Formats: sequence, structure tokens, C-alpha cells
Amino acid sequence: MDNNETKKEIIQCLEEIGVFLDENEKEDVNICEYGMDSLGYIVFLCEVETRFGIEIPEEFLNYESVVSLEKLVNMVNQTMKKSPLLNI
Repeated sequence: MDNNETKKEIIQCLEEIGVFLDENEKEDVNICEYGMDSLGYIVFLCEVETRFGIEIPEEFLNYESVVSLEKLVNMVNQTMKKSPLLNI
């Protein structure tokens, strides 16, 4: 999966929990600026794990450690590369 596909899927996960990003945004966005709190972040991570068939690395479980959409995209892609059997 390339970065654009991953980004679209992550944006869909955000939308499922009520966080809607500006689709015209060209730059990286801080997801905290869109009203997501720490509980919403955990729900979002569960959505990401389910959608991509991955387990989020522990260092990304802290709400304040991942606020960048691009950082999330990179983390998902790296995790999928490390766990190819989960993505059948």
C-alpha cells in the first residue's frame, strides 16, 4: 500500500470517529487541531489496527506522541512492512 492509499484509509478511520480533516489541505496536519482528545485517539487507534490488520507499536499509544497525519501514515506503513502476515 502506498502513502496516498494509507493516508486515505487513515482519514476514513478519523471520519468514523467524527474527526473530519480539510480534504484540500496540502500540508501535513496536526490531528489535535481537529478536536480529537486522548480517548478519541485510543478509539481511532483501534480503528486503524482493525482496518490495517496491525498492532500499533507501544511508542505510538501516547496521544501526544503522534499528532501528525504524515507520522501516522509512516507508522502504519512501517508496521505493515514488519508484519506482512497480518495483511493477507
